[in-house]
Amino acid sequence: MTAPRVLRSRGLQSALAALVVGGLVIAWVHVEGGPEGIRAHYGLAAPLIWIPMQVVVHVTPLGDFVPWSVLNGSMFGLWLGAFATWLSWMGSASAQYAIGRRTAQDLDWEAKAARLPEWLRRFPLGHPVFLIVARAFPLMAGPINVAAGAARVPFGRVLWCTAIGVFPPALFLAAVGVGLVGVT
Repeated sequence: MTAPRVLRSRGLQSALAALVVGGLVIAWVHVEGGPEGIRAHYGLAAPLIWIPMQVVVHVTPLGDFVPWSVLNGSMFGLWLGAFATWLSWMGSASAQYAIGRRTAQDLDWEAKAARLPEWLRRFPLGHPVFLIVARAFPLMAGPINVAAGAARVPFGRVLWCTAIGVFPPALFLAAVGVGLVGVT
């Protein structure tokens, strides 16, 4: 007996692996004493460890429950904190896009999408305004990235729209982190 097709999807397997690794990363950060422990233990190399960890965690639903962006501001200051957040969000958006693209390919999404109602098929998923503005809504960035990959929206468009859409919240949340601890 073989596993159902959906369970054999490499995109779904990648998403599940990211969820497990993301949970392990959160546990490791806790063991290390949180972001301050990582910064104290690894010094100048902390961002080289901290940012890739955030990318992995942000690919999963766990990333939205931890105030990583505020922590970036408190650890690195306003501009470097905002850049760390922006960079981690760009990385996770790229990974989510790839997961959506691969899962759609494995599950023959185009054939299934043809059965959707007409109004839903006309939804402007690939429109730059949608790709930028929809990120302002809580918990929407991940589903947008995955859906854009599944719908074969050009990756370059998703990337530049993500870059524009995530910069203001990255700067704002880093500023909150700076305000909480008084780092400049």
